[in-house]
Amino acid sequence: MKTTKYCLVFLIVFCLAVTSFSDEALALQRYFNDFIWPVDYNSSNYWIGALDYYYDGEEHTKYRAGIDIYRETGQPGNIYAIADGEIVYKYDGCPHKNNINDTCGKQFGNHIIIKHGENLYSLYAHLKQGSLTGATKVKAGDKIAEMGSSGMSNGPHLHLEIITSISFSNNGLDYTIIKKDNTFDYFKYNTNYLKKYAFKNGLLNQKKSRYYEWLNANYSETSDGYAKYKGNNHNYSECKWNDSGYCIYGEEYPIKLTSMSPTTYQSVKDNTPIRLRPYAPEPIIKRLSKGEAVTVIAKGKNSKGNTWYLLDDETWVYSENVKAAGKPALPSGVGIEKTGSNEAWLFWKPAVGAISYEVEYLSPTSNGWKTDPDYKDKTSTSYITTGLGAKVYQFRVRAVNSVGKSDWVTITYDGSTGSSR
Repeated sequence: MKTTKYCLVFLIVFCLAVTSFSDEALALQRYFNDFIWPVDYNSSNYWIGALDYYYDGEEHTKYRAGIDIYRETGQPGNIYAIADGEIVYKYDGCPHKNNINDTCGKQFGNHIIIKHGENLYSLYAHLKQGSLTGATKVKAGDKIAEMGSSGMSNGPHLHLEIITSISFSNNGLDYTIIKKDNTFDYFKYNTNYLKKYAFKNGLLNQKKSRYYEWLNANYSETSDGYAKYKGNNHNYSECKWNDSGYCIYGEEYPIKLTSMSPTTYQSVKDNTPIRLRPYAPEPIIKRLSKGEAVTVIAKGKNSKGNTWYLLDDETWVYSENVKAAGKPALPSGVGIEKTGSNEAWLFWKPAVGAISYEVEYLSPTSNGWKTDPDYKDKTSTSYITTGLGAKVYQFRVRAVNSVGKSDWVTITYDGSTGSSR
């Protein structure tokens, strides 16, 4: 029976809101960060051997978060903090072995973890023993270590990861990584580095990689085994745009973005395309129906002068195809069906302009309307409500977006007969 035992509902809703905000903040971080490259950033090239999928002569299907960076011949292999932060973990107990099967230091070998902010950490692995900094707080560009080959490593290099959720234990002496992000996303939009990246040729052939199209549009294989930037001798003004919307010399979409508070926009027509990048020739990820809602987190003009909106899922929509939303429409088709002795299925049709919903119930013993704790996925349009007895209940549903909330739509359910009205 639904009682006050669900007093934690507010906390649950609050946590969901915080999680949503964090995801949006991370999406923005990928575009607006000023992270520096972690190794000898004055070098002429940055040799990259792995982008989430590791390449050693054949395509590996197993996902491996992070990027592997190798030093140029003659470079000392200094490693720098990518941003300001606090060193929250450091391990320096692994010898140099060049052993791909070495599990020392959780396979990372000697490594450092820096906290840059809430839910944002960087991890630097396979470091040279004895080279790790003694500092506890660092600034972007501070040297923190040197490249080594400790842990699961077949040669001196840096393995860098971005972590968005981590749990520490044993007074900070141990940790468990809960969630990682796609590390190269935090660097690929930095045009200062675009011309310096060099990738193992094999990375351009890995179709499972999220970077497959981007790599092939911007880099070409060379006889020395490394793919180099296509446009080293050309400026934006010299670009000729190919059928995919890329400059044939390799510059990828110069666009200056302005951050926005997450705002609900609605499609002004049916079949509005959502694209992978902010140019009309880009692949269409999906299409919106008229009135369908999206969440905009940034806007900017591309090199052709057209304004595009960046969405919270890192896709793009042309500004002329959407408009700022008003309050969402009423949910329609609200119904409820008995599914068990003490449970029922509550459902409704999607409301135009909605990005989430709220559900409340009223029973003879609830002392007013209460949030239904069984409704956990706030974007879903159906769920199973439990704890029902042989009583008459009322349920009400309303739609929500960044502008406001619709009116409630109410339905009555008789728990003894399973009927509704």
